[in-house]
Amino acid sequence: MYQYIWGADAGDLVTSSFLGLLPHPPAFPVYWLILRFAYLLPFGSIALRASFVSMFFGMASMFVSILTVYEFLKFIKKTSFIYKIVGFFSVVLVYSSFVFLLYSSVQEVYTLSIFLLALTTYYLFKFILYEKESDHTLFWLIFCVSVVHHTVLVLIFGVYIYFFFLKRREYLLFFKKHLSLLILFVAIAFTPYVLQYALVHESSSVYWEPKTIDGFMRTFLRLRYGAFNTGGDFGNYSQKFEHVYRYLEHLFINYTVFITLSLIGFYALYRKYKKVFYICGLGFIIFGPLLIFYANSGGQLAENMGVLERYYMFSYVFLPIIFIALFLQLEDVYARTKLITSKSIRLILFRGIILLFFVLYPLVIFTKNYATVRKVLSEPIFERHAQNILNSLPKKSVLILKGDLDLFTTQYVHFVRSARKDVIVLSARNMYNPDYHTLIAHDYPQLHYAPMLTTEPLQIVDNFVKQMKNNGFDVYTNVPFTTVNYSFRRVSYVLELYKSNEKTVRISQVPVSSVKKFSDLPPTVFLDYKPRVFFFYELRNQYAKGLLDIADKYYSLKKYKNANAVARIAYEFNPYDSEIVFLHTLTLKETGKCMQSAPILINYFEYSKSYKVAYALSRVYAICARDIIQYSYWDSVYKKLKPESE
Repeated sequence: MYQYIWGADAGDLVTSSFLGLLPHPPAFPVYWLILRFAYLLPFGSIALRASFVSMFFGMASMFVSILTVYEFLKFIKKTSFIYKIVGFFSVVLVYSSFVFLLYSSVQEVYTLSIFLLALTTYYLFKFILYEKESDHTLFWLIFCVSVVHHTVLVLIFGVYIYFFFLKRREYLLFFKKHLSLLILFVAIAFTPYVLQYALVHESSSVYWEPKTIDGFMRTFLRLRYGAFNTGGDFGNYSQKFEHVYRYLEHLFINYTVFITLSLIGFYALYRKYKKVFYICGLGFIIFGPLLIFYANSGGQLAENMGVLERYYMFSYVFLPIIFIALFLQLEDVYARTKLITSKSIRLILFRGIILLFFVLYPLVIFTKNYATVRKVLSEPIFERHAQNILNSLPKKSVLILKGDLDLFTTQYVHFVRSARKDVIVLSARNMYNPDYHTLIAHDYPQLHYAPMLTTEPLQIVDNFVKQMKNNGFDVYTNVPFTTVNYSFRRVSYVLELYKSNEKTVRISQVPVSSVKKFSDLPPTVFLDYKPRVFFFYELRNQYAKGLLDIADKYYSLKKYKNANAVARIAYEFNPYDSEIVFLHTLTLKETGKCMQSAPILINYFEYSKSYKVAYALSRVYAICARDIIQYSYWDSVYKKLKPESE
């Protein structure tokens, strides 16, 4: 369990539930209410108690998956000890995924979502196999709760529809008989929303929608967010096919050879157990490779991969049955193999295969990924980031933040951990909303702020900044936003607003000592993990971008020593950004360290295979090292790679 706040949505979910505010759509009322109870636990930080909820539902998801596997084995009359062992470890293998272990340890809603999907699938599985009315009823209860929790979970209905058309008459009779009960289930599913709505209050600390019926409807229906939104937009539909490849790559990274072999299990399910195939096989396809086609997430993989990999976990629910089918198929093939006639030798060999591939391999995968997750979660990465932002500000500052990694983590550190209470932290996404400004004036009387009686967004923002300046407060942000009479000046990681009509961001000469102080992150964020920790990568990119601006400013002023010091830090954050690499090499040249740029350029060439890098290397070896052999080599590489059009 992670005792510090995780990046992205975690800060919003924990801060809003702790303060009794409404989190981002769809507000996750079941999760929100559970967190409220979890905060009563007598141990650990607030973040740790929220992490406990994720761990609990991660373990609960595994338990339900084990029950589902055992129901399958019971249905096909394979209930001996050896089958139960293989069934248990197939679940261990699936839930040993690095991504699942990570999100079972941090403050996120995904393990609860997976648990609800696993429970819905379990009762659907039992109903389809045994056709008991009680299982059909329980399926509809859990299904209603799941869909209200998150609309993506409605996709399991695609499996139900298939069987509905096979036995339409029986299903219609069930609906007719239990109509009042189904209406009750819908009411039960909405009860957490009613409780949440009764408990929350409005605040500028965390603000998504006003506490009104209209705001409630927008939150539930995700009108500002998209019904199946998983973050971002796509440029064109064909790009989604690339995501199918990325999904398969994700599975291979997490399960290696088992994913390739599972195709045999997929085929075995279809050939031998068609009823089970249309539950687990179809469910896997819907929540796996096809999810991207109805989930609204971008075609830009670099910007959305960290979001998408969390949704990939939904397909894990269906994988244990596929792995079991693989085992059954291998058992069948082995039984028909006549190369070894001795029964005792055949038995020993078969049990050895089971031990190696279906028991030891899952344990190895679990141990490896668990060790990586422990390393990833060993330091307060995002809390340190939030403290860097807050500590870079003078007293009497107003900080307007945008972006999940900056805003949500800073909200937690500021409002829950009570850091820098002299700073006013606001959300940039609401700065054009007049209702939000009314809340600001109410929540922070020390600002002496009088909102304008206008609905013109730009006038509202400019008036706010003007009043803050007049009242002695400096205004900062992390990302430029639209104003009329104010511009932005980078003073560290953050930008200061000042009176100007310039449309470009000016760069201050930030002291190198301040740059080092406010760019200090734990060393674990710089390590290379497999699979890559997306939010670490994003955080490093954000720091690198700001540092590049500062280094470039020093370079333009011919203060090469300072430029080199800042460029070196930027390079540590992102050694694969072309602008950072070239600026760093230029500053090394200007400070008499020309040859130190060679390994930097070689490393970047291995990554980019760019002819421009080859040209730079040829210049380094010609001018700095006067090495004719290396010069000739890199010059030939440059000429070979250079496009004919240039």
